[in-house]
Amino acid sequence: MDTTFNETITGKIKYQDLDGAIYEEEFKIKTDMSSNLLWQKIKDQGDSAEATAIKQASQNIVKAFK
Repeated sequence: MDTTFNETITGKIKYQDLDGAIYEEEFKIKTDMSSNLLWQKIKDQGDSAEATAIKQASQNIVKAFK
């Protein structure tokens, strides 16, 4: 991403786990402050292994834009 790009990016992820539960998440990325972002992987105890993997993969994709 060009370092002068200074817009907000909105992402929306919708997925279904093997048990049929549907999850939908929306997130916003402020590119003007991405160099200051800290990242950590958090596992919600209520999430399936698939849901956790998708969330972590999504977070890594966002991190790649940094």
